[in-house]
Amino acid sequence: MNDYKSNIASNDYAVTVSILESLNDAILICNTKADIQYANRSALKLFRTDFNSLHKQNLLKLISDNGDNGEEFNQLNKGDFKTRIKPFLFDFNFKINNDSVDARIGFNPILNTSNVIEFVIVTITNTTFENLITKENEQSRYVSITKENLNRFSDSLVSLVHEISQPLLALNLKIDLITKKYANTDKQLSKEIDELKNYSQRITDVVDLARSYSQSAETNDFKQLVLNDILETISKNLNYEFQKNNVKVHLSIPNEDIYCLAKTDLLIDSFTKVLNNILSYNEFDSQKELKIKLTKENSNIASIIFDNNFMNEDSNFYDNCFNFTNINKGSGSISFPLAKEIIEGFGGTITARKKPQGSIFSINLPQYVSNERQQLLNLMDIHNSSD
Repeated sequence: MNDYKSNIASNDYAVTVSILESLNDAILICNTKADIQYANRSALKLFRTDFNSLHKQNLLKLISDNGDNGEEFNQLNKGDFKTRIKPFLFDFNFKINNDSVDARIGFNPILNTSNVIEFVIVTITNTTFENLITKENEQSRYVSITKENLNRFSDSLVSLVHEISQPLLALNLKIDLITKKYANTDKQLSKEIDELKNYSQRITDVVDLARSYSQSAETNDFKQLVLNDILETISKNLNYEFQKNNVKVHLSIPNEDIYCLAKTDLLIDSFTKVLNNILSYNEFDSQKELKIKLTKENSNIASIIFDNNFMNEDSNFYDNCFNFTNINKGSGSISFPLAKEIIEGFGGTITARKKPQGSIFSINLPQYVSNERQQLLNLMDIHNSSD
């Protein structure tokens, strides 16, 4: 009878091991000290090692040692393997042989009849591919929205140019007729005609600007741009303006390239217009300083900051400077609303706020990385072929 029970137990164990070995998820069985007692094939493949290297290793130390970017592993501690009787899931990022791996880790305690933990089954699901699929879908949606936004913006500008061009042409013709007929006979009238010409020229400048933006916005030449290079280019282009306005510039960009999907000319022009408007503020006698900073807000957002110590408008200005309906400081002020439309057309945002001394303009743009999924597939092929 005992031999019969032993055979059943042996068969059950063999079936269990066979099932565990066939699973795609990494399975680790640990004792109450968090030491690894068993690892299936998927676990060995994940950690790129053999069973002897994993056996009796402390799981907590193994995960901590492989944490990506120095991320501290604090979701589990050694005491949990003795006292935490409820299962739970958490996400963590590994760095294995310099490859980043997103993982979902499951903690599954197995209790005896006394409700005491006998051992813990830890599952590790590689979610890197799943996350990239999600990111790829988000980026496809973002590209569609971006193109739709820019097309709508282009259509609006075309309508604006069409509505203004004819009355503007008629106005200029009328001014020319009045000039030829009366300007030489009345000095005061001549002065007022010159003032009208000035206003007309400012309207013409706005129309020309809107026309150039609409033509650029309706083209379909989106590119994957390196924001690091864009900001360096703008800083070089504006170097003369910085010197002329006595502005000390601090450019801070990371070594790692940060990408976005945009049109080169429009993105450079929108950033340049914001900076030129900041530089045009002259009511400051001390040393002017401007900090241009590029960072990753998170894995999806690129952050660009224009931080200055000299643009001291009142708070109401920063609340409304991006609105077309609040253009009240000459034709140059249309640059802020146009820059906002372009940046939002690329899926981003721009805000401005006053500091005790100066102001901060903050631009966020979606990061864009192409072919990430294909790169991962290539990596997987390489690792699979080496097994």
